[in-house]
Amino acid sequence: MNILIADSGSTKTDWCLTNGTNHYRFETAGINPFLQSTEEITSQIQNIFDNHPIDEVFFYGAGCIGEKAIERVSLAIENATGVHRIEIHDDLTGAARSLCGHKAGIACILGTGSNSCQYDGEKIVRHTPPLGYVLGDEGSGNALGKRLLSDFLKGQMPRQISKDFKERFGITQENVLEAVYRRPFPNRYMASFAIFLNMHENEDYTQYILKENFSNFFKRNILQYDPELPVHFTGSVAWHFKKILIETAIAHHFKPGRVVKNPIDGLISYHLQNSIG
Repeated sequence: MNILIADSGSTKTDWCLTNGTNHYRFETAGINPFLQSTEEITSQIQNIFDNHPIDEVFFYGAGCIGEKAIERVSLAIENATGVHRIEIHDDLTGAARSLCGHKAGIACILGTGSNSCQYDGEKIVRHTPPLGYVLGDEGSGNALGKRLLSDFLKGQMPRQISKDFKERFGITQENVLEAVYRRPFPNRYMASFAIFLNMHENEDYTQYILKENFSNFFKRNILQYDPELPVHFTGSVAWHFKKILIETAIAHHFKPGRVVKNPIDGLISYHLQNSIG
């Protein structure tokens, strides 16, 4: 049986077509049914699957919550692949299955956005709503990028870091406001600046921002879960700043678990084990 597995965030989608022996992996832009129509999603993926026989699809994605959003993605995948056996789940279920498998734990996503849940080994049993890039997303690339942009434009960055930021991105107040308030996907735009922190990771300014944002993530999300469970992380922000993230987990009396860059590897293992079982 050929199984197509996808993990989609707001910025990119990781795909794997597997029969258990061979893996065909590729990447496309992110898919989010809150921000895209069925037609837009279909257009984005319609030529990818030509000449690849597919029997079943498991899609995990940001924004795949609620009947209408799930239907948009399901119809788009059916239009693009011709497959009728399609399961759509939110990206948090994907993270939990990837990070925890069939064991209890706390699963966290820290990428463009952020999310978290308590998982009992089979299903999500507690969930703090992330509330998106306007009302939530603490600790995410979006939150970090937003802070950097605000500090730069308000003159709150240390002088040398501000100089480096300007040289790297060449931004002005005008084009930032245009991108954030008038163009699509402002969360992707703001998150794109978070990588700058990697270049200055040992600076006091950077350390403060990372610790403050990760602490906010724990205080506003993770403290609601069972502190006896290990807390696992996935996503680009978690991966790049895992040392500070682990220190923050310990400071809030949680046991750090796995930190992985992408959930797709764990999802491949999860579904192959289930198909064998």
